[in-house]
Amino acid sequence: MAATANAVATPSVVWPGAACDSSAHLAYRKTSNHKTVMVPVHSIETGFKSRHLYTYHTAKKTKLGVAFNLNGKPVDGGLRYGTSATSGQAISWTAPNDLLATEHVGWDWVQYKQMCLSGVSYSNRLDGVVNVKWVATDAEGSSSTIRQYPFVDEWGCPHSHNVGTKTSYASSSTVTYSNWFSIAGVRVDDSQAQSTDTKTTIIPDPGISAPYCSSGTYMASSARIKEKR
Repeated sequence: MAATANAVATPSVVWPGAACDSSAHLAYRKTSNHKTVMVPVHSIETGFKSRHLYTYHTAKKTKLGVAFNLNGKPVDGGLRYGTSATSGQAISWTAPNDLLATEHVGWDWVQYKQMCLSGVSYSNRLDGVVNVKWVATDAEGSSSTIRQYPFVDEWGCPHSHNVGTKTSYASSSTVTYSNWFSIAGVRVDDSQAQSTDTKTTIIPDPGISAPYCSSGTYMASSARIKEKR
């Protein structure tokens, strides 16, 4: 009768200074920590002759910075879409005459911690290093605000237009707000794409043709528009 060989498990090895033993690898695990941060999504510049109606959709139109804290060092991880951005959730604002402001929407960030993963089991790193990252998940539909600023003419009037009737612009442009906010001590950016669901409607006052400026040749394809003062 032939002898049956018994399987021998390979023992895990811990190398000096290693983050995990030889049976595990590094992976980020979602924690219960989260933060809500107000993120800029649109700049408003009205004068004395028109108002704006702006509609923002939380579908994947916004890329937000990923914030890392690598063993105590804050690091900007670049832009990515929210991990579970809801489709069809709309938020609208009406901006009055004479307003220079930025519309903000609250976004929820979730913390992930870097750990050792063996099979389906997580454990803390053996070397004591603590690395975490914060990733945006969803916009908070009930959380929005307009932040107003003193008027400053930042970019002149490269291209002039007249708007005499209520007109909507669904721009295909993308605007990036650099270092406008921070998450977990990291200054990060966000990038807001305009689309058919994300648009600005200019509403001239009755009987008035409002003078407008655009950063590009055409209003619909310009990253920024404003009423000329």
